[in-house]
Amino acid sequence: MKLGQLKKGDRALILSIDTEREHKETLLANGLSAGTTVQVANVSRIYGMMYLRIGSRNLALRIARTRQIEVNKI
Repeated sequence: MKLGQLKKGDRALILSIDTEREHKETLLANGLSAGTTVQVANVSRIYGMMYLRIGSRNLALRIARTRQIEVNKI
């Protein structure tokens, strides 16, 4: 399942990130890597953004990028 398929409140374990090197490095620097548990805090289809909670941190991603992240819903 892709991260972009989750809804507000869903939790998931990141399995893999299949994106360009530069974007992957940015995600890693922001705490998003394989083995990380995330929670969807909000989804804004109008602005094309997904807001994630990673531990005590918050991260906003473009929905198009979330389709490149493989997750396992928990």
